[in-house]
Amino acid sequence: MTFTAMRAVFHLLRQFTLVLNYECAKQHRLSGTNRLRFTLHGDQRMNKTSIKHLLLSELNKYKTRLSDEPSLYINNTIYNKLKVVNINNFKKYYPKLTRVEITNLLYLIINHNFIHLKQDDKQGYNIIKIYEVSGINVQVGRKIFTSKLFTELLKLLLDNEIIIKVKNYQSKSHSNQYKLNDNIISKMTTCQGKIIKLSPFVLKYKIKFCTLKIVKTVKDDIYPYKYLLLSTLKTLNTVQFPTIEEVEKRLDEAVKNGESNKGKIYKNYNDYRNLVDKSKYTNIQNIKKVFLYLTTGLIFSRSEEFGRIYTSFNMIPTITRNMCKLNNNELVGLDFNALHLNIAQSLAVKHYDHDIKDYNEITHDNIASYMKISRQEVKIDNLSLLNRNLEDGYDYNNKRWEKGLIGTPTVNYFLECIPVLYNYIVQKGDKGITKFLFNIETKLMDKIAMKLLYSGINFMYIFDEIMVESKYKINVRKLMLMEAKRMWILAGVG
Repeated sequence: MTFTAMRAVFHLLRQFTLVLNYECAKQHRLSGTNRLRFTLHGDQRMNKTSIKHLLLSELNKYKTRLSDEPSLYINNTIYNKLKVVNINNFKKYYPKLTRVEITNLLYLIINHNFIHLKQDDKQGYNIIKIYEVSGINVQVGRKIFTSKLFTELLKLLLDNEIIIKVKNYQSKSHSNQYKLNDNIISKMTTCQGKIIKLSPFVLKYKIKFCTLKIVKTVKDDIYPYKYLLLSTLKTLNTVQFPTIEEVEKRLDEAVKNGESNKGKIYKNYNDYRNLVDKSKYTNIQNIKKVFLYLTTGLIFSRSEEFGRIYTSFNMIPTITRNMCKLNNNELVGLDFNALHLNIAQSLAVKHYDHDIKDYNEITHDNIASYMKISRQEVKIDNLSLLNRNLEDGYDYNNKRWEKGLIGTPTVNYFLECIPVLYNYIVQKGDKGITKFLFNIETKLMDKIAMKLLYSGINFMYIFDEIMVESKYKINVRKLMLMEAKRMWILAGVG
């Protein structure tokens, strides 16, 4: 046998062994034991063919699940407007389509291009943002629909003034961007919405919208965090979401008991809208809306600016996410303590060529004790702390005045107790280390995801937190600490 032939045989055997190990680990988990057994060690990875095979397998399972639950969350204001558009010309080309199907196809285009979920860490909850101006991706539209169908749908939206072209004042002509009609946006409220059922014809296009990015990722094989992608798909195929009735009951309990999250107290819609200062409260109707929006389709994207991964799970508000189950078992959360602060310390230590052994873990408790303030004050102060400018100023992106880093209790603590970190932050300037923090966080969580996948354990990934069944808690905590330590990150796990 020639050397080339031997290499080919070895490659095939290794690929088979990796997939077999993965499946054996999964069966090991199903047997009920809580001991983690990793079939690979160190920095070994599945090869590209193996991971692509598993991704496509899970993607097909997810498509089947979507087909079994043909639902879509819609905004009433936009949907009601679409229901009355003039479709006479359109019906000449597609006479077999019903009005409901045409309405749903139009809504898919609006939903994909103008309605997005935005996480606002400073406010402490998620909001669905309607983008007034957006470029409708014609190339993507033609991939999802046929070229002819997409062209006619787009023409229908323009002719009925649901969307209008944005004028380019420099060239005194219309650009290739569109915006929703101002009359529609002005009538929208945050609590209007419902779930509708889709016909098989419309459902296939919804599935294409939901899986387009993943299909492209698998085909191009360029995604740097493939283990997080694979784990998200696996979890989507096994998770049990609460019913909307269970969600409503839990939210009512939270309002009645005066519960809060990240310093924001839960309020029902009627009480919330009458508040003068809404900054310390969360509208439970918005939570319900986000939950419905996320659980009727897959959200999976990566921030181009910071590299952070956004999925259907980590965007669901905490109170509803805690109601989800895996294998009919409740979940426990394991999150890193003050992860970004400890990553920043790691970066500073490496930058000045110091030894990490000479430093200690940064905790909220230590900062609170030293600065003589409450732990809750420190936690709230640290929300997006290192994603701010050095000095106070107006944030034009979020349209609000924002307190700068300098002078905050945490940064004062760095100045007095960890000067190397203070000097590093100041040297890097406004938001100078933000991108590094998110990239390192995601890289760390992807390594943890790889080990958990090899062990056959499904989990929910929520930025710096892993949610697993309680029987895996001790071993998963050890794994998280071990992987962080390998990257010189001293953060503990709560």
